[in-house]
Amino acid sequence: MAAALTLPHAYFIPVLWVIAGFGICVLLFFLARLVWMARSRTVLWYVGSLAIVLFATFSEVLGAAFGLKVLVGGVNTVMVMAALSSSMMAAFAIAEQMRAERDFRRQAQMELRNKVTPIGLFTLDSDGHFVRANPALRAMLDLQKADYKVRHWNDYFEAGAWGALQALASKGSDGELEMSGSPEHGTGERRYLLKAIRANG
Repeated sequence: MAAALTLPHAYFIPVLWVIAGFGICVLLFFLARLVWMARSRTVLWYVGSLAIVLFATFSEVLGAAFGLKVLVGGVNTVMVMAALSSSMMAAFAIAEQMRAERDFRRQAQMELRNKVTPIGLFTLDSDGHFVRANPALRAMLDLQKADYKVRHWNDYFEAGAWGALQALASKGSDGELEMSGSPEHGTGERRYLLKAIRANG
């Protein structure tokens, strides 16, 4: 637009040709990259429609650059730009829909995993403080990462929980222990089945 307003006609046409040609090459690069990354038939259809519109646009640019009235029969620039815009918007809509569906599937899988197999995995140090815990255990105990090294195992379970866990860990991987939650945390009615082993102290 700036070139159209400031340059004489003789200089404007070559500048238009260079700018438009560069822009179309960039778009073709991204279309090829999209095809390579997505490898989806839906994306291929939209990329094909965009490629046709880009070819028609490039024909108009070449026609203007070499002084030809019409290079490809009766292509109207306004129609081409409208088609290009609508095709790009449709492609963006498809990409956004695919992203939303992917996020929804990931969220559904996480919720299903937590509901079907609520297995809390954790590591405690030798004093009974949390070193790490998976999201399932943090949700069960309402444990925050900021509480690591601060909260003790006894804070979340019935009285004597730490001694019982140490005794279980000393038995090796074969033992199991059932334990109640903490009345102070409002989880006294819950029951937990534990397995524990010692590793690296």
